[in-house]
Amino acid sequence: MPIQLKAAKLQKLASGPGAQQTLALRALQNETVQDEPPVVKRVQVVGPPQKSSSKPIACCGWAEFSVAEYSAPLSEEGKKKTKWLIRDAKTKATLPLPSCSKAEGARLRIERIPDNWEGKTLDVHAYLQSPKDDVKASLTVRTSGQVGQFIERVRMAELAYPSWSGEQLVNSLRRVAGYDANNFRSMYGGLPRALELTPSGMLTKADIDSMQLMTRHRVDGCVEFGIATDALGESVALGHVLTGISGGQHRNKNIDLTPSLSFGGGELMDNLYAVTIAGDLGQMAVIVHHEGAAAYIGFGTDATDAELTGDIDGFLLGDRLRYYAKGRSLNQAGTSGATLSGILHDFYCVFERGGAHPNTAADRYLRFSKYSRAELLDQTKRFATNYAYATQGKWAGMSSDADEKDSDNAVAAFWTWLAGKVTMESGTKK
Repeated sequence: MPIQLKAAKLQKLASGPGAQQTLALRALQNETVQDEPPVVKRVQVVGPPQKSSSKPIACCGWAEFSVAEYSAPLSEEGKKKTKWLIRDAKTKATLPLPSCSKAEGARLRIERIPDNWEGKTLDVHAYLQSPKDDVKASLTVRTSGQVGQFIERVRMAELAYPSWSGEQLVNSLRRVAGYDANNFRSMYGGLPRALELTPSGMLTKADIDSMQLMTRHRVDGCVEFGIATDALGESVALGHVLTGISGGQHRNKNIDLTPSLSFGGGELMDNLYAVTIAGDLGQMAVIVHHEGAAAYIGFGTDATDAELTGDIDGFLLGDRLRYYAKGRSLNQAGTSGATLSGILHDFYCVFERGGAHPNTAADRYLRFSKYSRAELLDQTKRFATNYAYATQGKWAGMSSDADEKDSDNAVAAFWTWLAGKVTMESGTKK
């Protein structure tokens, strides 16, 4: 029955008395409601998970939304007619859906949140006929720092190369960062040269250049390259993070770094320490001893703040790689394998320091301070011996005391620096 005729009939019934008329009125009202087209009643944020509804979402690259409720049951075909609209909550301007978004009926996933969305509060509408102001999911896109932008580009690389395993991508990014030479590959059991990362799909040359800028460490004058700022404001040498992940993937606590024909001038050591913190401290012990450098750590050395933080992060991720990979293997491609972006996302996408977000960048310094200082010193001495042999010659490697006094001093300087970081981490919030 047309709605106009129903309205007239309802008015006539409503003006007449009697129980029979009341029943007829209710029946007609129900019939009218059933004839109304279904609408979206509620939209929700699916992910990334929010710690609480009052805090900005830890975006770091992706977001997913879904229709939580329609006014009436819909078939899957009916749900496919759902449309999506995103507005800036402040200006009410419509924001175009990124090209990397996928709207599949009742779900919308955005693989890469555009940089120009950071700092905005978004109103996400789903509708069948026309959007309604009060039917939306709202969230704030908090800046995730340069590390967040790096994670976004890692995700683009994973989408561009779906047949690659997580380890293949880690190795490829180490090559981008300049950490895929023979001396590094030998730390990982003699891996072959990594695959070259080239533009493909949504991954552009600009994306690869950006990742290189954040991972290939060097100091030119007063400018430090190969570092990125995380959401907590800490500078991180991301190339060192990648070497640590590879060290954990190929962990060997008795790797033979003894140079060939050394006749005793070398030491066995833990490869994870070698490619992270003990490598930098041992290297500086030798440089101070043989070249007269003024400091063991800090800007102007090969153990800058950003490098030490990258070493700590790389060590923590490598030491508990299975935990961060959620029990999945980096060797496996596809949805059943662990992804590098997932590991980095869970570690770095936090916005408060301290114990509220355990086992993340939020408590990195405190957790590393609980490792054995004696073990770090032992590993630093071992690396110093190997490095002295490789750079200063066989006699230096066999007789230098850089592995004693200067290693002691390097580790002492680091531990003082670490104590200050622990105090900062436990006593402040970003």
